[in-house]
Amino acid sequence: MKLTDSLHCLTLTTALALSLLIVPGAGAQQPHPFFRQYTADDGLPSDVVYNIIEDRQGYIWFSTGNGLCRFNGYEVEQFPSPQKDLNYTALFNMRLDSLGRVWSHSIYGKLYYFDQDSIFKHPYSDTVVLSNKPHFQFSLGFAVEGGGEQAIYFLDGLGIIRVESGGRQELIRPQVLPALMAMEQDGIFTTANAWPTEPAIRRARLDSLRQTGLRPPLALCRGDSITVIGGFKQASTAKLRREFMIRYADGMLVFRNGDLYYLQGDRIQWHQVYPHNPILFRQDREGRLMAGLNGRGGVLFYDNLEALQQGRFRRYLEGYSVTAMCQDSRGGYWFTTLGDGVFYTPGFGLEIYDERSGLPQESARALALKSEEEAFIGFDNGSAYFLGAASDTLAYLGTPSPGKDLFALEYDAVRGQLWAATGRLFKYETGEWIPYEERYINPWQPYSIIPKNIVFSPDGRALWINGAAGFAAIGPESGQLLIHSSAFNDQQRTYSIFQDSRQRVWAGVNNQMFELVDGQLETRHDWHEGFLYPVQDIAQLPDSTLVFAPNAMGLLLMDKRDSIRQLTTADGLASDAIRSLYADPQGRIWAGSSRGLSRLTPQGGGGFAIETIARANGLPSNVINKVAGAGNSVWLATDKGVVRLRNNTNSVAAPPPLLTKATANNERWDWRQKATFNHRQNNIGFEFLSLQYHFFGRIPYRYRLKRDAAWTHTFNRDVFLPALQPGRYRLEVQAKGQDGRWSPSAEAAFEVRPPYWATWWFRGLALVLAGSAFFAFFRIRTNQLKAETLRLQERTKLEKEMAELEQSALRAQMNPHFIFNCLSSIQHFILEGDKGPAVQYLSSFAQLIRATLHASMEAEVPLEDEVQMLKHYLELEQMRFRNKFDFAIEVDEQIDTYEAVVPPLLIQPYVENAIIHGLANTERGGSINIRFARAEGNIQVSVRPCQKSFFLKGKGINLMMEQKSIQWGTEKASAGRSPSGSTWKNT
Repeated sequence: MKLTDSLHCLTLTTALALSLLIVPGAGAQQPHPFFRQYTADDGLPSDVVYNIIEDRQGYIWFSTGNGLCRFNGYEVEQFPSPQKDLNYTALFNMRLDSLGRVWSHSIYGKLYYFDQDSIFKHPYSDTVVLSNKPHFQFSLGFAVEGGGEQAIYFLDGLGIIRVESGGRQELIRPQVLPALMAMEQDGIFTTANAWPTEPAIRRARLDSLRQTGLRPPLALCRGDSITVIGGFKQASTAKLRREFMIRYADGMLVFRNGDLYYLQGDRIQWHQVYPHNPILFRQDREGRLMAGLNGRGGVLFYDNLEALQQGRFRRYLEGYSVTAMCQDSRGGYWFTTLGDGVFYTPGFGLEIYDERSGLPQESARALALKSEEEAFIGFDNGSAYFLGAASDTLAYLGTPSPGKDLFALEYDAVRGQLWAATGRLFKYETGEWIPYEERYINPWQPYSIIPKNIVFSPDGRALWINGAAGFAAIGPESGQLLIHSSAFNDQQRTYSIFQDSRQRVWAGVNNQMFELVDGQLETRHDWHEGFLYPVQDIAQLPDSTLVFAPNAMGLLLMDKRDSIRQLTTADGLASDAIRSLYADPQGRIWAGSSRGLSRLTPQGGGGFAIETIARANGLPSNVINKVAGAGNSVWLATDKGVVRLRNNTNSVAAPPPLLTKATANNERWDWRQKATFNHRQNNIGFEFLSLQYHFFGRIPYRYRLKRDAAWTHTFNRDVFLPALQPGRYRLEVQAKGQDGRWSPSAEAAFEVRPPYWATWWFRGLALVLAGSAFFAFFRIRTNQLKAETLRLQERTKLEKEMAELEQSALRAQMNPHFIFNCLSSIQHFILEGDKGPAVQYLSSFAQLIRATLHASMEAEVPLEDEVQMLKHYLELEQMRFRNKFDFAIEVDEQIDTYEAVVPPLLIQPYVENAIIHGLANTERGGSINIRFARAEGNIQVSVRPCQKSFFLKGKGINLMMEQKSIQWGTEKASAGRSPSGSTWKNT
């Protein structure tokens, strides 16, 4: 190191020493971690809490003045008990048995345990208490072996009672009485005084010990043997009736009424008066000893046994009486108190310096580090301070520009120089702030930079400054102006300036990113859209990756090939508006914003695990103005003080969430075994939680129902899946840990069966039935078609026969016998010379023949024509039979004889039968009456020879008329068979 550099270091060190001497109130208080307090307002049954324990699942249990309760990170749970008064009973120590059940006891000696969501009393607890009540005062503790097969009661004054599973009691007492009995379990000793049963003997022996200056010996119970250790002196201080032990540093610490002993190999190694009033000792996993103090003394932390002997400690929670301490499996610390509930801190790696620690104010703007233990702090009022964490030192360094903001501090570790930017550039020398090179950067000079940020180049040869009017580089040793943005005719506001390890210079100017190449500024705004936004800060990772923080665009990471990728809140950042960056030697990125700190830890494959540290995780404020780091410490300047993060190793990974409840249509089911539901039980619900207390109830979760499905993200602790389609499902739930990674999955498999009509067997059966039905239908239809074909053939045959019958009927209408008779009658008239009747007969016969021939050409004739043919026929027959009969034809007036049509010569055969069979043998007086009448929509025809009538329905002919159709059928009549039937429709 050069002589000038050594002088610089000496100057700064001397100035700091002088500051410590001359500044009033320069001494700093110790920093404090963040504590979250839980009280009865948060669900505790009582603010008087005696002890704490973590069970195997990770739940935190409290024994309180009003019973036992469990905390899951969201709410405090209490459980029912067959003993109705249990929730109003003060419970003290707690232990776990081999089954993981929580046990606790009352001061009266009764023992309780938790099992299957209820709290039960040990079955022999009342018996033990009642049978030994006269001989003990109270219970100091208990122990359990196995799954509760043996319960050990520590009854003060009597000794130790071991209770077997069958209820048999065994009293354990040393031969030397009185004595302090102790038994170890999991590194913690439970004690009970054993005195002679006779009061007089007890007093005598205690008086004898006091005269020798000794206390009763310690009787260590190890299995079936008892080791007695003496040499404990009478308390030399206050009258404290408190005795307890703990295994620590390969030995035992024994506190007895104000005196502290350390034992190794059952021998007392040293003894000293303990100046505090402890309630109990505990050891954390880092080997530190924690001492909870009564009298609102808080809790003391000793780094090791030597620190305990020398009285070196850190005190927390001063003002509270701490009854118990516990470090959980996640690294968090719990402290119970007498009357003030429970306190929790995620750990002591986060230290807060604020006004309670001696800071003049809490709004810190600038930050620079000399080492991981030493920091320079700039405040909003323009003042600067030196903070020595190891020595608890706080020194005032003055105010560079009174009345102006102090924007930035930068420490030159090579030369031991401290720099400040307040709109002017200052250097701390000989205990005062000196303006630096006013002719170059004086704000009242043309082309002034008006500095707001300063940063050294990696080799320390250039000090870069940027501000409201551009940027510049200065040689710290030569004092020369190396570069000034006015050379590029650019006086724009510059938000950031950075020289990387490859000697590339980057400048975030207004809404563009520039690179200084061969003395020229070249824009890079076309490399990524993020470069169109003001870049607030720039950092470089050990692998030369550059990290840019463009406003509202998250982070841009540019590798050696100038390939850029972007990270935003969608990837887990606390905010897209990053204010300050720090890249540590492990390749982690620390990004400060107004929403907290994001820590990006590199993962395999080039990715990052992103976690957020915010107020919920212990920060005093989410507004982070500056991030700086050195060694294993990262320092933050916030609006509520300065924070130091120590031992910044990766956080513990998150455990799988716990499934706590599963329902199907609001009915609970056991998710630990695969369940099957019918299609109506398809409204499935789950409740779950992750036991990560440092999130304070804001744990990110994600879940999915199938392996290849997308994750659904939520902060809720339940999920409801309504109207699930039939199928097999496997719910996966994960929680995000403090390290930014997702935990292993908690899983629950279940199946929703389809309705029976949607099952494969039903569909197969339906297919078979459908095939069978189709085949049956095919066969039936085929048979039907065949039958229809046969019926059609028969109908065709029948129609043919009907046509032949019709022709026969027509031939019958012109009966040759009738014609022969008519001709014979004409011949007879001629031979007898009756020319008149012969001519008349011949004329009527001709008209009848003409009408008959005409009707035979028609299918239907009006009823009027049919009546006229009947009249001609009857006249001929009347003449042929020499007027043996009379005839009359009547037509109902309701019948329109011109509209109604009938088959031709339909009535003539029946009239002929009536004449031949009814009147042929009569001499005189015969008559034939023919009547056409309407009857129930039909036409009824009556032919009455000799007073006889013929009807369609059994005796005659029925002519049926429906609307415009006339139908007649074939039925037997007394006069014989009617012609075969046909159907006519009146058109």
